[in-house]
Parts: sequence; structure tokens; C-alpha cells
Amino acid sequence: MPELIHAVARFTRHRDRHSLDRSLLETLRLCAASRALSLYRCVGEPDDLRLLLSASAHEDLPPVPASRMWLPLDELPRVADRPVHASATRLRQPGASAVGSADPSLPGRIVQVFPLGLETASPGLLECVTDQPLSSHESRVIQGLLGIYCNHVGLLDYGQTDALTGLLNRKTYDEEFNRDAYNEAADEQLAPDATERRSSGVAVQRWLGVIDIDHFKRVNDRFGHLIGDELLLLVARLMRNSFRYSDALFRFGGEEFVVLVRAPDRRSAQQAFERFRERMADYSFPQVGTVTASVGFTQLRPLDTAAAAFERADRAVYFAKDHGRNQSRCFDDLVDAGLLEAQERAGEIELF
Repeated sequence: MPELIHAVARFTRHRDRHSLDRSLLETLRLCAASRALSLYRCVGEPDDLRLLLSASAHEDLPPVPASRMWLPLDELPRVADRPVHASATRLRQPGASAVGSADPSLPGRIVQVFPLGLETASPGLLECVTDQPLSSHESRVIQGLLGIYCNHVGLLDYGQTDALTGLLNRKTYDEEFNRDAYNEAADEQLAPDATERRSSGVAVQRWLGVIDIDHFKRVNDRFGHLIGDELLLLVARLMRNSFRYSDALFRFGGEEFVVLVRAPDRRSAQQAFERFRERMADYSFPQVGTVTASVGFTQLRPLDTAAAAFERADRAVYFAKDHGRNQSRCFDDLVDAGLLEAQERAGEIELF
């Protein structure tokens, strides 16, 4: 028991979600005789949920690498194709779990899946593969540890998300930017050849976009701040529906939003931002009607900083606003066309 308590203290020390997930599985290994433990996020549409593996711990089974966050959704396994996992996603009563047979390639093994009580748009599942059914004591201990984990994740989310929209907040931007850059470097080591990376479905370029709602002050002045807040909530919903599950969405405050995306080329990045801009322009906001947005984006560069990338995209936004609004403009295109200077002044702005 003292060892378990110390392990709980270790995993709740983490502030990074990826490290937290791995540490949780290390702690669970102390209290359950499992062959393998896997932690999944459920992503995608409610009627077509997919399993994104965030961490795994194996005994004598082959290790499985965590899913890359930027894998295309259709490359992830469907929850509906795994009956035990599908049953677990439908459980609502506290302490429940679904039990069934493991993969046919693992005869005699049992899989037990616990739903995570996360109050997020991306629910989670814990999968335990064992030789014998877990005892009631083991199940209760696992459920208790999952409760601690979910409470801790809730506290992390509270500090990292915008209170109004639920998107990531401004102070989380640097951390996410740097983590994404680290993952990019790790992916280069795994598949250094560009052709190999394209054939594996991994996007090879990163892009940062800044979204600014056009004439938002007019909405607040005419309809009041409650209607303005409702508009921001709906814009956040449109963003979630327009961008991929792996794209990082931020609200920087007021009417300004930031998006980190992966796309294979400039044209694909433009299409991603245009898709959102068009959906917003076509949407009829309650009481307000049509509201548009201007978008500026830029390709991220080797050794780029969060501040430098933000400034380039922000300059493209100002250009869009000065030339008619309701459009998306690429900083790199504007520089190539001689419409903006390439000189950057990242040291002159302060994001926080």
C-alpha cells in the first residue's frame, strides 16, 4: 500500500497530459495482474467514434506505440468494431466496466474496459488485458485510481482552457507550440525521408493561423455582451466542427483565436482555413445574423518561436482586414507578392 500511495503522488505531480497518461499506467501495473494496459481517447463524430491510443504498458505482449495525434481519422480503429469498447462507451453508472474476449490472436486472454469519467468532448477508455478476470478488489482499486486521474485532468483542463469557449487558452499556447515542434522532430527521426512520410499519411508541414471576428465590437455595442458571448461560443463550435481532432484550437481573448494545424502543402492549409471561414460566413447567428472572420496564416519554420510565428500570422490578419475582411491570407504568399515585408519584429510584441 505505501508503494501505491507513493506512485499516486508521482503521477499526480505531472502537468503534461502525455506524461500523466504514461505514469497512470505505471501506477495501475502495481495493483492489477495485467498483461497489457492501454489508455485511449475517443475522437471523431458521436456516431463514428475512433480510438486514439495515448499510452500503453505491456508485459509479454509486443509494445504498441501511441497513435500520432495527426493521423487521419479514418486510419484510427472504429469503436464500433470492438464490441467491448463500444459497450464501455455506453456505460453511465459509476464503477462499471465491460468484459469480453481479447483479440483472437491472443487465445484465452480477457479484456476488461473501464470508461473514464472525463467531462470533456473526448471521453476516454482504459483497456486491461489479463489471463484471469480481475478480482472485485482489483477492479475497485483501478476505478479509484481512474477517479483520481480524472479529477487531476479536470484541474489541468481548468487551468489550460478558456472559461467561456472551452478552447485552449492563451497561456497554454507556448507549451502546445513547443510540444508540437518536439513531435515534429521525433517524427523526422522515425521517417526522415519525405516520400516515406507522405506515404505513411503523416502531414509534413505545420501551419499557424490567427482568426479575428470582423466588427465584433459592433455586435457587443448593438446587442450587448451576453449576445457577444453567445456568438463566441458558436464560433468555437464552428471551429471544432471545421478543423480536425488533432488541430490545437486556442482563444487568445476577445474576438481573437489561434489554430495550429498540419497540412502537406500551402494549398491544403489554405483549404483548411477557408473551410472554416466559409462555414462561418454561411452561418446565421441568433439575433445577429451573418458575422464573418478574417484569417491570417503562416508556415512554421525550423527553430521557429511561438512569438515569431504568431506575429507573421497576425500581420496577415491585419492585411486581410485592411483589404476587405472576410478572407484568409497567407503571410508567405503576401511576402512573395511583395505586399508585405519579410522583416519580422517578434521581439517587439509580448504575448503574455
